[in-house]
Order: sequence, then structure tokens, then C-alpha cells
Amino acid sequence: VICACCCAFLFVNVGFPSTAFGVYQPYIDELPGMSHSLGSLVVSVRALVSLVATVFVARYYRRFDCRAGVVLGTCLTGAGFVVYAFAGSFPLFVLGSVLTGLGYGLAGAVGMTLLVGRWFADDVGKASGFAAMGSGMAGCLIPLAAVHVIAAAGLRSSFLFEAGLAFAVALAVGVLLRNCPQDIGRQPHVSGTVKVVEQRAASHGERELSHAAHALLVAAIVGVGCGSGGGVAYISILMTSNGISELFAATLLSVVGLALVLGKFSVGAVMDAVGNRRGSMIFFAIFVAGLLLCCCAALRNPALCVAAAVLYGFGAALGSTGVSVWSIEFSGSRNRARVARDFQCAYAAGGFIFNLLPGILYELTGTYVTAYALLAALIAASMLLVAAVYHRSSR
Repeated sequence: VICACCCAFLFVNVGFPSTAFGVYQPYIDELPGMSHSLGSLVVSVRALVSLVATVFVARYYRRFDCRAGVVLGTCLTGAGFVVYAFAGSFPLFVLGSVLTGLGYGLAGAVGMTLLVGRWFADDVGKASGFAAMGSGMAGCLIPLAAVHVIAAAGLRSSFLFEAGLAFAVALAVGVLLRNCPQDIGRQPHVSGTVKVVEQRAASHGERELSHAAHALLVAAIVGVGCGSGGGVAYISILMTSNGISELFAATLLSVVGLALVLGKFSVGAVMDAVGNRRGSMIFFAIFVAGLLLCCCAALRNPALCVAAAVLYGFGAALGSTGVSVWSIEFSGSRNRARVARDFQCAYAAGGFIFNLLPGILYELTGTYVTAYALLAALIAASMLLVAAVYHRSSR
């Protein structure tokens, strides 16, 4: 039930404003008074507000427990989509982005990380991966649904449809979610034999980083945020700007979402199976390969486009499951909220920084491929930084 609740509120608070929002980018850019640069700013405002909200998220969860905090944040996301529905100008789109950014930052990955850390003493990777599938599910289901709703009833109806889903999820989570297992007379989940559990309990969550290693990992997560938090939103317009039809571009965005769904659970399962260090390197390599294939969009080769979407979606799963697992692995019970806040701030900062660039790079170079080439270089650099952190930590 806890994993399902986490999956549901990430479906709304991360999936709607970020993973699935790219389907609206071509429509927003073509509205009267809008442009590619202003369309990028709409996404950038959401990313900036998410970053600012994440800075205060530890204080937020001290003021509200996880249950109330998540419900309030989900309602903010719903309100943001109501504003989008009636937005006819850039300032109203900005207001919608402020509200959805608050929902993303206050009731997104940090809330999920805190809940998983409380409810799971074992199988943390699988639990984080299952919960994080929510945002990927949104990227899979919402784009195709949005295209059909827009074609049948207009842009406003699609935004209102997502707002209604957000409020329904807020109600369900408010009824089902509990803050910690002790609230219902239970203990955190464990699996395996008593000996294995005791061994894992002795080491789980007490591997704290030095200040230098912490800084390196934060820098790496900024790069991951650029690729996962920023790049997904531009997949659709990357394809359409290179002559690919809007329907096929929306299908590719759904493929990215499906790959994210499978990838987020796979990241956790692979990390549990082969270790967090090896698992991280495997998915970084997949991430870089997907971004390089995105740079081939101008070839208009359907097979290459599908391969790019699949590999990119699997690699981008590091931005949710990977960061959450690193937050738990490289923290102790005393500082977990602070480490989760720092890592999510870094992730949100990456999304904000990158979202400023694609529209500008398009107007300078005439293509969105430039932005994805830059992302490939950033993710490769992040891979080296994470490898260095694991090497220093093991020493």
C-alpha cells in the first residue's frame, strides 16, 4: 500500500509537470504571443520553483507529516493544471508552473525517499524503483491520451482532465497513506534469513560521505538532473522539429515513458542484485547511448528513433530511483532528510539549468540536436564523478 501510494503521488507530482509535460510543448509554443523561448521559460519556471521548494522541503516535512504534506502538494499540482487550462497568455502559464513546481518540489521524490526509508529496512532498491515507476507511467499513458483529448475537445479539456486525476489521487492517498509502520503496529519490512537481515541492518543507511565526496556526488546529480529532469520534456519537440509527425513524436514520448516505468524498477532490482556501484555504471552507459541516438533524430529513421526512446528512458530512470537509492546509501538516520534534500536540490537544479537552454540553442543553431549532444557529454561526466565517489567510499 505504501509503495502504491508513493507511485500514485509521483505519477501526479513528478509525471504530470515533468515527464509527460513535453507533449504540450509544441502546442504551447504555437499559441498566440508564445515562442520557443517563452515555451522553454514555462518549463524553466516550474524547474526553478521545484528547486526552491526542495530547499525548504525538510522544514516542510517537519511542519507537516508525510501524509498531510503529500496530499497538500498533490492538490497544488491539480490547481496548477486548472490554471494551465484557462491560460491564454505567458503570465498565466507562469502561474500554473509556480503551482506545479511547488507540488513537484514538496510532494515528489523527497517524500517518497522518506517514506521508503521508514517502511523498508531491506529491498530498498526494489521499493524505490516500484514507487518511482509512477512518474514513468505518467510519461507512458498521458501523452497519447492528451493528443487524442486535444484533437477531440481542445487543449483546455486535456489540462482539466489531468487536474481531475490529481485531485482524485490526493483523496486516495489521504485515505490510505500512513507515515510510519509504528502507526499501525508494524515494523519496517525485511526479507531473507535472520542472519542476512542482521548483516544488512548493520550496514544499511550508515555509510556517510566526506564533505568532498558529498560535493562530487551533488555535482554528478546536477548532470543527471539535466538529462532526466530536463531532457525528457523536449523529446517530442526534438522529433517534430526534425520532420517527424506529431502523432509519432507523441508515441515516442510514450515509449520513453514506458521505458522509464520499466527502467525505474530495473535500476532498483539491478542495484539490489549486483550492487549499487555496478548498477549505477550499467545504467549510466545506457543513458549515454540513448542520448547519442537522440542526436540522430535528423535521419528520421523510425528504428533509430524507437531505440533512442527506449535507451533514453531506461537511462533516465537513474534520475529518480538512482538518486533515491544514493540518498539512502550515503546517509545515516540522523542526516537522511538533509542528504535527500541536497540530492533532490541538485537534481532540480540540473533540470532548471538545462530547461533554460534548448529554446535558446534552437534559435542559435536551428536544431534541438545541439541540446542532446550537450546532454550526452554531461551524463558522461556525471558517470565519471559517481565512479570516483564509489572509489573513494570503498577506500
